[in-house]
Amino acid sequence: MYDFNELTDRRGTLSIKWKGVGEDEIPAFLADMDFRSPPSAVEAMQKCLDHGIFGYMADDAEGWRLQQEWWKRWHDLEFTREEACYSAGVVPAQVASVLAVSAPGDTVVLQEPIYPPFFSAVKNHGRILADNHLLRTDEGWRMDFSDLEDKFRAGAKVFLLCSPHNPVGRVWTREELGKIADLAARYDVWVISDEIHGDMEIYGHRHISYASIDRRPDRVITLIAATKTFNLQGLHQSTVICRDAETLGRIRSLISNTGAGGPNIFGQAAQNGAYRGGREWLEELKKVIEKNIETVRPVLLEKGLWCAKPEGTYILWVDGSCLGLSGKELVDHIRAKTGVIVTNGSDFGDGSFFRLVLATQTARAEEIAERMKRL
Repeated sequence: MYDFNELTDRRGTLSIKWKGVGEDEIPAFLADMDFRSPPSAVEAMQKCLDHGIFGYMADDAEGWRLQQEWWKRWHDLEFTREEACYSAGVVPAQVASVLAVSAPGDTVVLQEPIYPPFFSAVKNHGRILADNHLLRTDEGWRMDFSDLEDKFRAGAKVFLLCSPHNPVGRVWTREELGKIADLAARYDVWVISDEIHGDMEIYGHRHISYASIDRRPDRVITLIAATKTFNLQGLHQSTVICRDAETLGRIRSLISNTGAGGPNIFGQAAQNGAYRGGREWLEELKKVIEKNIETVRPVLLEKGLWCAKPEGTYILWVDGSCLGLSGKELVDHIRAKTGVIVTNGSDFGDGSFFRLVLATQTARAEEIAERMKRL
């Protein structure tokens, strides 16, 4: 029903992903899709545009209802309007959340390799970073629960959970989330769960919101958005959920004090449209992502470039150590040999790896696979 095969041309559109990309190059470094957003989202924005007046917007009761129904139906997450507030993106929401539940000098645990803003949310604000490194196994990436308990026992105040995980692509199971909840309760640790990739479950895996598992729901902060799901990142729309009214009030004040309060009128329209009519589009999109993974991953494995089969996201986290390079030298080598632009794994905490994003048309994924044979 939807055309995911058309090769969209994003050059000259101010796209970060395509800026400075050579004519014979393919960008595969940014978590940004080369697909048009679902028609229901575009139509909702067009209706807003046709109105021609873009002043301050009031609280959108219908928008909250659509978001609540979506997350309850698909991810077991229930929340009331009073338990949530708006943020202009998950990254600033995470920073506000860390500041709201910790003080300078407090320890914050995260799980490397990890999306780079997780590091800055800790280091840029005087908190101490503790790494509960993910374990690479024959079955894929796993949590080191023994080490996590050690970090919690040592006095950690906050745990930053990436669920599903960027970049390793894990969709954490109910059992794994339950183990986190047990430890967080035992050692009185706040859990901030970034679930921006929550809708991008693939291969039959199901994302379950951490807040539906935790034994102390008033000690959990959940960050959600429709932006990664429907390729709406440039509209800067996200939601913070916390059942503790005092903590949510602090988060809301921190967000407001940056001048970032109030929703984006186009972001709200697009989100509403996507939640109303974007489910079928999303299911078709996932089939494309799965096909892209099945196209590229076998070539990487044949070349000795190990990468686990992701359970969520549209990302491959690839071990490039067999090439004898790391960090910038590794990604520069790949770009020079193949024309494919990938992400420097050093930004995620491991320069021997690189991140490859496959949120593009299958024809481009096939071209990426062919080019990787040159390595």
